[in-house]
Amino acid sequence: MRCTTSFACFATWLHQRYQQPIFGAPTPRIGYGPDEARWFTQRLDHFGDNQRTFQQKFYMSTEHYRPGGPILLFQGEESTSLDCLGCTIMHDFAQKLNGIVVNLEHRYFGQSVPFGSNLTAYSSNQWKYLTLDNVLRDAVVFVQSVARNETANNSAPIFAASGSYGGFVVTLMRQNYPDTFRGVIASAPALRAFFGENDTYVPDQYSWWNYVTRTYRARSSSASDKIRNAFLTLKQRFSSNDIASLHHELSLCDPVLDNSTNTFSILAAMLQQVFSLATEFNYNIARPGRTARAHGLQYLNDIASRENDPLQILNRSNWDWYSASAASLGMNYTCLSLSNIEQTTTLAVPLISHIPFSYVCCTYLQIALFVDSGTLFIPQERPELMRSAQVQACKDKYGVTAPISQDFYEKYHFTDAEIRNSTGIIFSLAEYDPVTAISGAFSFEMPLRSHPHASVRIYTTDMAHREDLFPLGPYTRDSVRHTNMVQLEILKQWMKLE
Repeated sequence: MRCTTSFACFATWLHQRYQQPIFGAPTPRIGYGPDEARWFTQRLDHFGDNQRTFQQKFYMSTEHYRPGGPILLFQGEESTSLDCLGCTIMHDFAQKLNGIVVNLEHRYFGQSVPFGSNLTAYSSNQWKYLTLDNVLRDAVVFVQSVARNETANNSAPIFAASGSYGGFVVTLMRQNYPDTFRGVIASAPALRAFFGENDTYVPDQYSWWNYVTRTYRARSSSASDKIRNAFLTLKQRFSSNDIASLHHELSLCDPVLDNSTNTFSILAAMLQQVFSLATEFNYNIARPGRTARAHGLQYLNDIASRENDPLQILNRSNWDWYSASAASLGMNYTCLSLSNIEQTTTLAVPLISHIPFSYVCCTYLQIALFVDSGTLFIPQERPELMRSAQVQACKDKYGVTAPISQDFYEKYHFTDAEIRNSTGIIFSLAEYDPVTAISGAFSFEMPLRSHPHASVRIYTTDMAHREDLFPLGPYTRDSVRHTNMVQLEILKQWMKLE
């Protein structure tokens, strides 16, 4: 959930705050399939005087289209490459609904790069066109072109779907362009815990790690107690300056040179991330680019149950997770580096394109993901200082700041009241996914309404992060299959509306 994918924004913030390297060699690309790439000529700036254009990548299939069928858009996420047509549930839905399926890559991600592929060389004048307004408008212009050129009478209903950060994007597509998008499936959308420079209080800033803690405790009370004790043991070792052997015990690349609060905070934050990843991506099979381990939540619980040495719970959890990820990428994992955050970031969620996503996190997806006391992890006692550090890091790197949260919610029409009264949105949330905690699910209720187009919130047990967006197959969980069936029937109902 990096922002919405937590590790991505955590790593970006850590790099910016402590000025440690994160961006070096390009993130490895994850291959998705043989689809023929097409290119759409898109304006670089939809709202200014700059007439420059760039080529935006998309895939499209009209194989199943029949007059009256919908256009089904999969909005590209924060990834290194665009999902293939058969890699999302929208392809399955197209067959059922006689629709056109199109996948559109997000500007500045993958191959849809306006100023060339060397993203590390981009200046602030080149990044400035990566705005939420332009992202939303890209989708509108694109699907309107598809409707004009590919459908009967330019009258096809248009639906969109995406997950994680993309779930946030499609939510705002429907809220801001309801005349274009009949409905959207927003899987794992981050809709709360945003903050800007002048936000003095963020109500949901602890929600993410509270949710992670609750998930582990629900799975195993004894294992979760041992995980908590492992972090307390690490804290005690720093407090007593017993740090000489930590690099051996925790498989660190370098010795721990001091027991300062700063060093401890970095180490604890890095070690705890794997516990968030394991529940967020708790799929029943390995999903290359997201996780190399199936059933990650149970896997880490089993480590905690077996290990008697508290620090070996932390060591084994991190080592087993990242070494498996490295092996899946053809890389060799040897140690956890505190001075090269890029390594761990790449191995955490390899499909994330961190360079453009860091800009997104600084300008409009700045989210607070802090640890409170009472969780399994090390609390961050001064979150206001952490928020200030995040804001300053973005100023230093890009010269930008995120808006005040309430202003942001109002501008893009996703205040509590507007979401409660919204139409045409399927909010899809998952039991294992901590993004659920910042989706608004615990901030406001979705009332039951008789309106046939009223938005709905679906909470799926035994489901992980945006798992309902994967195509149906032999490994699809029964719970996810049922959710997809419900989503399909809702889309059928909304297709009948004018």
